[in-house]
Amino acid sequence: MDISPDYIRMLSEEYAQRAIDIRRHLCQWPEVSGQEEKTSTLVVSVLNQLGVPVREKVGGFGVLGLIDGEETGPTIALRADMDALVLQDRKKTPYASKCRCAFKITQSCALNFTQAL
Repeated sequence: MDISPDYIRMLSEEYAQRAIDIRRHLCQWPEVSGQEEKTSTLVVSVLNQLGVPVREKVGGFGVLGLIDGEETGPTIALRADMDALVLQDRKKTPYASKCRCAFKITQSCALNFTQAL
């Protein structure tokens, strides 16, 4: 498969709102390290919707999704932290964040990257 810049742009536009929705949802339920139960449940749910085989409770609440490629070759690993630093956002919006960290953005992007695969 040829992955051109146009193809990547098309996928980015197609998955953008889903990425935003996932991040906003995750930011409503910040969980500190070792307590990421709701976060891991959401990650498992999204991976199951995508048909990705999942291993749960890896090292606690960790989640591992495995995608076998059609060809042999190098393996790609994608990792996203799930814990959060709990702080209240000052914005007055329905999706105001209850955490301050980039991890929720990373999780959202990782799930959308998985969908693109």
